[in-house]
This record gives sequence, C-alpha cells and structure tokens, in this order.
Amino acid sequence: MIDFHEDGIFYSYAPALDLMGYGKTQEEAFKSWQLMLHEYVKYTTNKKTLAQDLEKYGWSVSGSHLNPPSLTWLLQNNQQVTEVYDKHNFSKSSRQVKMPLAEVC
Repeated sequence: MIDFHEDGIFYSYAPALDLMGYGKTQEEAFKSWQLMLHEYVKYTTNKKTLAQDLEKYGWSVSGSHLNPPSLTWLLQNNQQVTEVYDKHNFSKSSRQVKMPLAEVC
C-alpha cells in the first residue's frame, strides 16, 4: 500500500492490484480502498476473470498461494506506480488480504 496526500485529498493505493481509494482523511481513503477491493473481487469473481486479471498485474499462483508482483516489476510495468514514486511524498506499508484460492482459480 502506498498512502499519499495531494491537494487536500488523501489516497490509499495498492499498486499490486492497481486499486485506489481516497478521502478527506487517511482513514477515509483506506475505507474507500477497502470498498474498491470488495467490488473488484466481487466483479471479477462473478465474471470468472479474477485469476486472469491478477496475472495481468504481475501476480503468480504457486501451489495454494498467490504471489504479488515485485516492486521492480511494478515500477517497470505500471506508469501510475512510477508517477507516485517520482512525484509524491508517500508512506509504504504491507497489508495482507486473505481470500479463498477457490475464488481465484
């Protein structure tokens, strides 16, 4: 997760999923991001495209584990990540999100 502030708006961005939430506070931004994640998983699960979509973002499946892309991969393949890293003061954190593998495959 990358959290940053710009023009009075707080953002929570998960580059490994290319999902962003925003709000008037960092807490609102993260809650917005959680809603985006829920809708993303719901939509791609219903369409049966979640695994394909994750692979597009650099994810791999190893046994029963989903492996996110490396920061190097993200910086090389996602222009938005590069822009955030180059143009904003930000804080970076790791957050685990659990979902049943059956939902992905």
